[in-house]
Amino acid sequence: MSAVRSYDDAFLRQLHQSVAPSIVQLAVFNAKSTQIPCHLGTGLVLCVTPNYIGVITSISCDPKDGFRVVARFGDQEDLETEVVRTSSLLSALVVRGCNVQAIPCIPTSFHEGDLPEADVVFCIGCFSIVKEQIMTAGIISYLMHASVCEFEKELRGEQQVSTFVHTCPIGDGLMGAPICSRFGKVFGMNVARTALCLSINFALNNSQLKVELAKLLQNEDYEMSALIEKYDSEKTSASKKRKGRGVSSSQMSRSPVKRKAGGSSSSRRERGVASSQMSSLPAKRKAGGSSSSRAI
Repeated sequence: MSAVRSYDDAFLRQLHQSVAPSIVQLAVFNAKSTQIPCHLGTGLVLCVTPNYIGVITSISCDPKDGFRVVARFGDQEDLETEVVRTSSLLSALVVRGCNVQAIPCIPTSFHEGDLPEADVVFCIGCFSIVKEQIMTAGIISYLMHASVCEFEKELRGEQQVSTFVHTCPIGDGLMGAPICSRFGKVFGMNVARTALCLSINFALNNSQLKVELAKLLQNEDYEMSALIEKYDSEKTSASKKRKGRGVSSSQMSRSPVKRKAGGSSSSRRERGVASSQMSSLPAKRKAGGSSSSRAI
């Protein structure tokens, strides 16, 4: 915490307030843990519409792996969230919610250029299951990056990923949280931590984060609005199809009743006549048979 001591409470409060509206807590559940999250993380808001909120994160939440996600903004109730696209490093999520005080973080306003070594950085995110945000401080360390680069290679395999090491403690919940400068500029996003120490953590740097965003969102402007529009269109179309099937099934369920009602009187009369004829025939045969049997 030595890096924080040179800043007063007013500065830290202002920095937190400038970034906090773009932060959302993400709770991830799986089949074995349906009530208590199996892990927590932080998401960065990129787009806000009247009905949806677009979020990116680096936590593991792919529905193909059996994960389900809910979003938590402050003291509000859990909001329905759907993972709509994933890449090797990032996931794009759409949160269904309105009247949420969220402000998008514009990727084009991310820090440009090299990151200064030993510069003070801040990690802002949601630390635990409690719906509160925290801010931890640390420094960028290229020297430490050199000492743990083998771990990074093992972590990412053959994939070439540009990261930097920082010393901000990131316990459970701060994965996916942005790393910011003292001016509120985004330097990168947490993607990994080591078991060596709480203060040895990896973040995608700003340039790599933009590259990954362009791949994930499939556009060079880092715009998430088009993805949300597509999601909304697909949801609307699916809803109309469900309603259409519902109307069709209700008509099918009513149609046999109509046919039964329309043919009931005549069919009953015909069945009545046939049954009376059938009931009289055995009586005649029985009568005829009884006389012959007596004759014998």
